[in-house]
Amino acid sequence: MRSVLIRTGFCVPSVVIALLLGVVATGCTETANTQSEPPIVEKAKKMQPGTVILQGPTVPVDLIRVIDGDTIVVRLPDSREERVRYIGIDAPESVHPEKPVEPFALEASSRNRELVEGRSLLLELDVQERDQYGRLLAFVWADGEMVNLQLVREGLAWVTTYPPNVRHVEALVEAQRHARRDELGVWSEAVE
Repeated sequence: MRSVLIRTGFCVPSVVIALLLGVVATGCTETANTQSEPPIVEKAKKMQPGTVILQGPTVPVDLIRVIDGDTIVVRLPDSREERVRYIGIDAPESVHPEKPVEPFALEASSRNRELVEGRSLLLELDVQERDQYGRLLAFVWADGEMVNLQLVREGLAWVTTYPPNVRHVEALVEAQRHARRDELGVWSEAVE
């Protein structure tokens, strides 16, 4: 994958540049989706709060597997396997050894899988590289879309920040505000 150095001094993959240029050139037109989306996804797509652009250093990776709604295992370019914890969000627990499966945990895991499987993945790093458990921390981008943000938009994760990793916090908070207002996923009456 080729990358382009832009004025910010960060290396941006050419696929991201191409996607951005495609949106500008087409005037943001949408194509019809022939597959039916789950209702929660359809509702979230209508609003699309929180806009982000790739800002930090990136690492292209290959997906090995999805652990849950906010954690995946990837293969780095040097062939090492890493467990990656999504920055800025927390999803309901589905695999915690000491906790029961929480409401919307299975939906979050399933949606995370849909967003990352078979896609070109980039990890956008922030200030702190690892958490207290040794997991790599990243904003996960799939074909130019930030997965962390999409999960929050759909109410399948909520904003949880641990400074200094707060690069996209404003967009995440805005997306959460809309998901809460629209009672999506974890913000719905079904959880109460």
